[in-house]
Amino acid sequence: MKFIHAKDIMDDIKIWDDVAENYEDDSYHGKNNNYPANKHRAKIILRFLSKLKKGKILDAGCGSGYIAREVSKQGWDCTAIDLSRKMLKYARQKAVEEKIKHDIIHCSVLDMNIFENKKFDIIMLNGVLPYIKDESRVYKECYRTLKDNGYLI
Repeated sequence: MKFIHAKDIMDDIKIWDDVAENYEDDSYHGKNNNYPANKHRAKIILRFLSKLKKGKILDAGCGSGYIAREVSKQGWDCTAIDLSRKMLKYARQKAVEEKIKHDIIHCSVLDMNIFENKKFDIIMLNGVLPYIKDESRVYKECYRTLKDNGYLI
């Protein structure tokens, strides 16, 4: 039996492209329950955000865009980013179907130079960090783009 650490393979976007079509059903709607923690994390995040003053939020590593759509429904000005073009295609399709308007951008959490300093009130890294080799770069980018007194989730 061979074990491969997730950080050794997750730079390969193909992995996320391969699961894009079924990811949301597997994660949030209980079809196959391949990613059971996602549904619970989403509930906790959405409950926390519902108590805060609405503002600008970044869903960094948005995947299928499920949480981005849900926070947009709560009234947040949401921007969603991901490296997987297939995940982003799915996220855009679902946003159109649900008549959700938010920015969906192909971008890496390691290099968010498309965003100005202190832009976001909240940055969400839902399930992202286990797949990043250089977490310090992510934290630096989040610190740069997060407003003073903002939240990193």
